[in-house]
Amino acid sequence: MLQEWAWVQVALGYHQDRMPIQVFCVRDRGSYRDVYEQEKKQFLDILTAYADVEAQLALEYVSRSRFILTTRMGEQDVTDEGYDFNGWILEFYQEQCNGIVQIDRQGFYSPKGELIVDLSIPTES
Repeated sequence: MLQEWAWVQVALGYHQDRMPIQVFCVRDRGSYRDVYEQEKKQFLDILTAYADVEAQLALEYVSRSRFILTTRMGEQDVTDEGYDFNGWILEFYQEQCNGIVQIDRQGFYSPKGELIVDLSIPTES
C-alpha cells in the first residue's frame, strides 16, 4: 500500500495489545485536496503571526509542502513504545521527504528535533 503514490490511510501496529497508530496522508491533488488546503491554511495562518527566523523557516516548509502526513494515536492506550514508534514514523518522513514536524499543543520542530515554534498554551503560575 505504501508503495502506491495515492495512499490516504494506513494503520501501523507497534504492539499486539495496543491500538495501532493511524497514519493519514492528504495531498495537493486528488480526492482529499480540500482537507490538505484547509490544514495548510491553518498552519500558514498560525505561522504568519510569528516574526522570528525559526517561524519563517517553518512557514517556508509549509508553503512548499505538497502533502501533509498526520498520525493519530489513542492517547489513553498508547505507551512509551507507541510514542517512540510514532516519533520514528515522523522522523522517517521528515528525513525522506524534507519535511517539518508539527505536534498539536506543542509546536513545530526542526529536522534536528528541536522545538522552533512553541504553540503550547502557557500555564498560569
